[in-house]
Amino acid sequence: MNSEKYPFLITDNLFQKSVSCPLKFYHATKQKEGGQYSVSFRHRNKLSLRDAVVDRYHNVKFTSDDTSTALIETEKWLKSDDVVVCGAVIQSGKCLTRIPALRKQGDNFTVIQVHGKLRKSGKTAEIHSPGINRTVDVYLLKAAYRQFVIQQKYSVDKMSAEFFFPSKGFRASQDNLYSDVSRKEPNQIKNNDDLERLFVSVSATNSVKKVLNVIPHTISYKSFEGMSIKDAVAEIETWMDGDQNFRDVEIHEACKYCEYRSSDDKNYSGCWNQFFPKSGISAPEKHVYELIGHGNKNQSENGILFQEQVPLPDAVIGFETIQNYSGPKITIQDRRLLQLLDAKKMNVPDIWIKPGLKVLDQIEYPIHFLDFEAATYAIPSRRAAGPYEPVYFQFSCHTLMQNGKITHSEWLDDNPDTDYTSYSFAKALVEVDHIFEGTIVQYSPFEKQAINNLIRELEYNSMLYDEVLKKLKRLRQPADVFDRNRFLDLNKLIRDSYFNKNMHDKLGLKYVLNAILQWEREQSSKKHMKGFVFDKQIDFLSSDAKNPYNLIQSNGYLIEDGSEAMDAWISMKIGAMSKSEMSELPIILRRYCALDSYALYIIFNHLKNFLKKMNNDDYYSFS
Repeated sequence: MNSEKYPFLITDNLFQKSVSCPLKFYHATKQKEGGQYSVSFRHRNKLSLRDAVVDRYHNVKFTSDDTSTALIETEKWLKSDDVVVCGAVIQSGKCLTRIPALRKQGDNFTVIQVHGKLRKSGKTAEIHSPGINRTVDVYLLKAAYRQFVIQQKYSVDKMSAEFFFPSKGFRASQDNLYSDVSRKEPNQIKNNDDLERLFVSVSATNSVKKVLNVIPHTISYKSFEGMSIKDAVAEIETWMDGDQNFRDVEIHEACKYCEYRSSDDKNYSGCWNQFFPKSGISAPEKHVYELIGHGNKNQSENGILFQEQVPLPDAVIGFETIQNYSGPKITIQDRRLLQLLDAKKMNVPDIWIKPGLKVLDQIEYPIHFLDFEAATYAIPSRRAAGPYEPVYFQFSCHTLMQNGKITHSEWLDDNPDTDYTSYSFAKALVEVDHIFEGTIVQYSPFEKQAINNLIRELEYNSMLYDEVLKKLKRLRQPADVFDRNRFLDLNKLIRDSYFNKNMHDKLGLKYVLNAILQWEREQSSKKHMKGFVFDKQIDFLSSDAKNPYNLIQSNGYLIEDGSEAMDAWISMKIGAMSKSEMSELPIILRRYCALDSYALYIIFNHLKNFLKKMNNDDYYSFS
């Protein structure tokens, strides 16, 4: 790979980013983006889908992870007249592409892409014209760029594109289907009719040709609209030589979702701060896109891009107005107005609480702070299941007794060879001490819904799982004769009754946890407060870490949300982990899930402390 002549190359990812916005090219290349190959767990899982598809072909070759080595391997194997090269790397001049699978039959090259989006098996076997569906247009753009690089390198005329999608109507005929897709040895996937039925083949040849000539407006910045792939590459190549004034780029609709628009990193200034400084704006970091609720699109289309530019309703002159006119709940509109007041440097309370919070005084002990982790994958794990049906692979439960004692129970499927996870999960759950007593606290209805799903699943073999089924059904029964629900959704309570200035526009568990810890730290600087100690080692109040989930990682692995936990677990189950990862990741997964359930305890404890200060009126405090 000739990387000495150019400081970086136009990769698939860099090309797509550049077409969507020239400023993304600027930021990506500043971060030294190049032709490096991602080996994240998510990427490994996507590769397994690709491997399941190519099982239907013969003479399949798998390139090395290293890009330079893969380039040499690709050139060697493409000398054959009939071959499928997985992870094919092709470079032509400043352009480099890595293709999921490239099939060569004589003079014909076929770009093969596997995508996770479900597709009805009865749908047409061809992708229709681009410019209709943005997601599909991204797929087509990738394929078109890959075909362009192939044509530049090999001067071929016969080019095809074939996309594969999991079939919505598929049902597995066996358990643990994904065990047949391990990439431990190339070409060692077992021939499996299920895998062939799972993926629907769709021709994208004609649509890719259209994108080669005209890039769709749905996925491009206005300067690239109507441009061909060839001309777009030529334009980007001029930027590589420094011939571009990025100040000409204007704010556009795609800015809302851009990862470069703003930054929490003190050492890195966000895109808008660099390229769109607004004179007279005192809070340029507070964009209209971060306002909670509806109406942001209308504001941005009318040229209002910063929160302090948004006019307040005539009746709103401050927090007192919002508080006086609010009902029994803090509405999304209330939160939006508070954001606007804050952006305009008007007085906003640090804490605002509604009397609805007093329901916490009525819940029964013991209190079980419960968190489940689930995985959804295109390849089903059990017989009769379809793509993306959830598999519950982990739980953590911190139990608070009335005397203040806290105990912890957990379960993780950390055995790659486990055939049926649901039964083991359910059995461990109903064996948690005192689980049939008191209150179960969750954050969203997910855990209660998961128990209902497990019951339905186990009922397929009710005689075999009868004892656990009875206990699961008992778990969801009311707490007493008054039919009081055993499940308390802490998210609903936060949404309806609690405002913290540090929460900004987010109501998710981790955002609320961080906001509460920040408030608690500020208070602990004024008076002595007992900290929240996790795992007998981490005191969250003494730590200044913005993200407490960073404190539980090790050896460079980062699991800080459910998606990352899911991807790590799937990689373990499909055999896509090294031995060192197999020993390290289960530890981090346990810590991650345990911190989720402990976060519920921190939030609960924080809220309970305010109940002593409340009567039947709203409670609020200012700095």
